[in-house]
Amino acid sequence: ALPVCGCSGVFNLGLGGPAAFEGRTLGDRLVDAATNAGILVVAAAGNDGPAPSSVSTPGTAFSALTAGASSDPVHTRVFWDITFGPGQGHAMYPDGEFRPADFSGRGPLADGRARPDVTATGVFNLSLFPQNGTGVASGTSFSTPAVAARAAPLLGSSEANEPQSPPLLPRP
Repeated sequence: ALPVCGCSGVFNLGLGGPAAFEGRTLGDRLVDAATNAGILVVAAAGNDGPAPSSVSTPGTAFSALTAGASSDPVHTRVFWDITFGPGQGHAMYPDGEFRPADFSGRGPLADGRARPDVTATGVFNLSLFPQNGTGVASGTSFSTPAVAARAAPLLGSSEANEPQSPPLLPRP
């Protein structure tokens, strides 16, 4: 049996690898088992896009909530302003649109399933680095915690308001 955390019932998996048998790898099957135990698993789509069927496992699991990366005006403009000077961020990103990141894994998967399920900011994120340093980095592993953090209270609210709800089930 899988250990069930006593917290919100949400796992964040910002990891991945090639998916030769989408939905059937050991990692994918572990995600489905966790889902059957009542845990929502948010998995990174991987950074091998933009080609179709470029989602990494365990984001290919049948029951994973797969998070891709998108760019947003705030992070992108700040990065370009710091790199090229004030005002350059707005010149290079003139609209307020969120855009899928070029590197973010995409579907459809080989079996026709659509992925990712959702995107969140994953481009030019301020991050901590070794030796007490900070820097900017990008990837779908930055998107998954944002999605998990938003899913946890929704899951808690759902459980509080519908105590007799059935367990989470894998999508067909």
